[in-house]
Amino acid sequence: MYSVIYNSRTGFTKKYAEQFAKLSGVDCHSIDDDFPTGDVVFFGWRKGPMISGIKSVASNRIIAVCVVGLQRYDESTIDTMKKKNKLDCPLFYRMGGVDRDALPISKKIILDIFAWFFQKKDKCKDTEAMVQIIRYGGSMYSEDQLNGLIEYVRSKQSDDSFLT
Repeated sequence: MYSVIYNSRTGFTKKYAEQFAKLSGVDCHSIDDDFPTGDVVFFGWRKGPMISGIKSVASNRIIAVCVVGLQRYDESTIDTMKKKNKLDCPLFYRMGGVDRDALPISKKIILDIFAWFFQKKDKCKDTEAMVQIIRYGGSMYSEDQLNGLIEYVRSKQSDDSFLT
């Protein structure tokens, strides 16, 4: 059996991790808690090409990773994140949100600079929605975004060499 371990800053990664654990019938733990040994589905937030908190878990224990962020992504982004984080497992990217009330003023200022940069660089509809969430807070959370990860883990549970 496996467990879910997460690192969350403003709560969106935690929300995905807890919902995934509930739907999967497994335990869910913060990286700040004592967590059990064994296989792990890891949830972390995107910090550039890096995944926050992932180094807290031995890479050979991680069977899948779910990254939560706001930026658009493609296969190239996923490949870069896997290489930079030295992952040899599937990586799932899900859209999160920003809870500005949970952030110190220094982080809010940095987010405002990012919002300005993104707005100047890319004027598409997706970017405008992301900029609004960065500036004012908001969420792109959807439980449906967990479907691919749930299907992947369930498909692997029948494999005797997986999730022991």
